[in-house]
Amino acid sequence: MTGKLIDVSRILPIRFGNRLSRASCASLIVLTLAALTYPQEQTPDKQEDQPNREAQLAAMRKIAEGIKVATINDGPDVAEMIAAPLFRFNDPARDFSDGSIWGYGKKGRPAAFLSLSLHPNNGTLGWLYEINSLSSRPMQPTIPGMPNWSTRASGLEFQPLAGAPPAAAKDVGRSRQLRELSAKFVGFESFRKTPNAKPERYELRLIPRPIYRYSDPDTGLIDGAIFLMTYGTNPEIVLVIEAVTEGEKPAWKYALTRISYAELHVEFDKREIWNPPHVQGTNASEPYWLFFRPVRPDEQQQLTDSKQAK
Repeated sequence: MTGKLIDVSRILPIRFGNRLSRASCASLIVLTLAALTYPQEQTPDKQEDQPNREAQLAAMRKIAEGIKVATINDGPDVAEMIAAPLFRFNDPARDFSDGSIWGYGKKGRPAAFLSLSLHPNNGTLGWLYEINSLSSRPMQPTIPGMPNWSTRASGLEFQPLAGAPPAAAKDVGRSRQLRELSAKFVGFESFRKTPNAKPERYELRLIPRPIYRYSDPDTGLIDGAIFLMTYGTNPEIVLVIEAVTEGEKPAWKYALTRISYAELHVEFDKREIWNPPHVQGTNASEPYWLFFRPVRPDEQQQLTDSKQAK
């Protein structure tokens, strides 16, 4: 069945609208701080109001497994899907109950990320896909029922981390350095709910524990970590920090990419270092592609059963 693409500009009020009230934000912060040890598993406030998480995860896993990601060098190099979701998130204030991030590529840095969440859009229940290249090589993934995503642009642009100490020789030391370095990044998003509206600023928080750690000594990649900046628990920015061999001493580098339509701002040590504009639209030849497709009848049945299976 060929998927139906819907104008993503109509999704913006869903993706970014209906921000939480100040009181709701305070409640969410308390709940989030209590769950920091396990950020991938957010606990709903009222279980009786939530769909069955296991059944929803099964539906998302099936979609993620159907996507085949390949990077292109001399020929296609298939990036195998990482079995477990890297992150799960919840945002009932914006009308979806569950979302997940999946990675593709088990050796070294994943080649691609998929953020997948369930949304109602003008009365149509559907899946919101946000897919990112994290590779410097061309990508040719295939998505069942949808146009193929193919990008030749690099997904990440690494920059040196100014003032960072040399990477520690042992893993425990690098883990401490990653926590300290990542804590210096601060982000927010600026969003207009309508084209003529005044931009509103929404502070983002850094999930302190990386959602994925990796290395690839054969290519000089000593250590790498992927962090998220989120609104509530909803991811908006991906931060990648890597220790790589350069000359005599390993050096730290960083790169940023979006999981968001909004204008984004990131500061490091109180100095702005990244400011991508509001995205007016995306297409299947860009490193970041966002699209919506309606839920299929078989998926609808599975999701309906998930709400009844208590």
